[in-house]
Amino acid sequence: RLECGAPCTRQQLAPRNVVAPRVMPMAKRRCLSTSWLLVCTALVAHALVVAAAADARQLRVRRAGAASSGGLSAAQLQRCAFEVVMFDTRPLSDEPKFMGDLMPDQYVSLSAVLNFHYAKKHGYTFSFVHMDEASMRHNFSVPWHRVFYFADRLTKDTQASDQCKWYLYLDTDAFVRDASTSLPAFIADLAARYPIPEDVGAIFAQEQTHSPEMAFTSHAVNAGVYLVRANAHSRHLFREWSAASADDPQLEHQWPAEQGVLTEMRFPGMYYTRLTKKHARLKKHEDIVADMALVNMTEMNSPWGRFVEHVWSGPGSELCATAFTDALGDVGTSGPERFAQLLREARKHVVRWAP
Repeated sequence: RLECGAPCTRQQLAPRNVVAPRVMPMAKRRCLSTSWLLVCTALVAHALVVAAAADARQLRVRRAGAASSGGLSAAQLQRCAFEVVMFDTRPLSDEPKFMGDLMPDQYVSLSAVLNFHYAKKHGYTFSFVHMDEASMRHNFSVPWHRVFYFADRLTKDTQASDQCKWYLYLDTDAFVRDASTSLPAFIADLAARYPIPEDVGAIFAQEQTHSPEMAFTSHAVNAGVYLVRANAHSRHLFREWSAASADDPQLEHQWPAEQGVLTEMRFPGMYYTRLTKKHARLKKHEDIVADMALVNMTEMNSPWGRFVEHVWSGPGSELCATAFTDALGDVGTSGPERFAQLLREARKHVVRWAP
């Protein structure tokens, strides 16, 4: 992913006219002494080992035979729970106004309001995960912590094993463009047009050429927007992805960071992460091909995304000048009072997290 670079200036943003394993009860009890701390630690470790073994059995069953996407029909997906997730170290700040018009000077609050409005409209949970930079893992960039968050979240998720749960993750420079389409309808449409198995763990978009703005691409698996289903495959994917985080010291903190590692894991030796035409230096990890599905970036992850628009830096970044404010106008949230109201509501869904 090309991270959105320097925040858009106020002039640029001026409006245009137009199952996860259940946590064992004992693991959640207060450890009152050093002895109990050791016991509790051992119980948690045992629980995770048991859960990982159960996941491995499910994965073996999955790989023993091809799975169809019949379980990804809109009707069946309606039974699932959905959560829209964003992640950043920056706060949701108020946006200035002038002469009765919103005059935004950065995009984080704009995208948060757009994505919160979408979640509220369709009855989904919304979470803006905020991490204090002081709590970051040493030498790892912010994008890596999004991977660590989902690895942690999927492991600790207390959802019943038989309940379907999906997450839509969006970087703070991405927002749902097609607010009228529900997640069940969108996922079902993807499954009808792409080879997506019923028990897929995650759906990512792969970068493609987009003439004339993006005449060349390295076909990276973009990690700025993705869909995650809480199951054995997603837990395996994020566990392996996190495990590879320290393999290449340069990618711990430099772009393409987690995206470069994920693409290398999915397409070994096919993606250069350095100008010297070298790919990520990874150790041996378990295969993740069966855990994920890929769709075109124009579906949900690029400046030209139809369902989700991701206004990254690089080709298409000029859309930053109008994309957010136009989208606010499209859903009737561009007025300063309405925007401020939704921003206040969105702040109630800020979740503090530390690795």
